[in-house]
Amino acid sequence: MKNVMNSEGEFKNRRKFWRIPISLEVNISFDDINSFISEYSADLSAGGIFIRTNRPRKVGTAVKLSMKLNSGKKLVEAEGVVVRVVLPGDAYTGAMPGMAIKFISIDEESQEIIEKYIQSKVNEE
Repeated sequence: MKNVMNSEGEFKNRRKFWRIPISLEVNISFDDINSFISEYSADLSAGGIFIRTNRPRKVGTAVKLSMKLNSGKKLVEAEGVVVRVVLPGDAYTGAMPGMAIKFISIDEESQEIIEKYIQSKVNEE
């Protein structure tokens, strides 16, 4: 979780969810029915995912995601929105090019799979 110092000199957590580094193949579709890509993630949280790509979509773009965690028994699906973009030209900052996607709609089973997976990885540390 990302910590920042507040005005009283105390560190406070800015992130709502634990985030874990993970490379998963993620299928992403956009509003345009012919617009579909398959990319890899850089990290995952219960609230969203960062997708590595040299061609990120604009902030505010609606997306549909599908991916498999663990043994891949259940396809995890979610709807989301692009909330942050790192362009390839911004790589000098050390940031990986791609797009952060916030989950806005996810079924209960998919949410539970993500949360259990993240918790298992946090417990390993």
